[in-house]
Amino acid sequence: AGGWYLYQLNYETNAGKVYTRILETAMKTPSPAGDPAAINGYKDLIARYPRSRAATTAYYRLGNLYFDRNEVDSAITAYRDFLLKAPANSDLVTLAYNELGSCYESKKDFNKAIESYEMAMKSKMASSFDALTYGGIARVYEKMNNPTKATEFYQKALGKTKDPLMTLYLKRKIALIG
Repeated sequence: AGGWYLYQLNYETNAGKVYTRILETAMKTPSPAGDPAAINGYKDLIARYPRSRAATTAYYRLGNLYFDRNEVDSAITAYRDFLLKAPANSDLVTLAYNELGSCYESKKDFNKAIESYEMAMKSKMASSFDALTYGGIARVYEKMNNPTKATEFYQKALGKTKDPLMTLYLKRKIALIG
């Protein structure tokens, strides 16, 4: 048991060091110039340390990078891989479901978008991101030409936000929908 513990500790430590190097390099060479190196780095990390916490987080980072590059199908795959491996109590689970909703929204697959946002609402840390999730659902209903549901969810988002700029934005959206 002691040998396994030391092996696992070393494994996680090494994976964490690789992850930190990738993240630091990405910060020095921001998007889009640094994206290919970061993508390759995260893929390598996942291949070398597939069971590590760093690899799990790398899937989430890959999803973000792919989405920013408008590589939506790759982003969806990365977010799904993250969700398969992530602990249920992670804040990133809620964010990954929200990002997955945004991916489907950009593909105009509105039913899957709403499904993803609803999964975000069911996640353990959902309450931390209620305004974000309700806003995403509202946006989808607005694109589906359902002003009643869009207004309902924009109002729910308004009730959850404490950000003055977001409050103004949401009030404007509600007023424009009518």
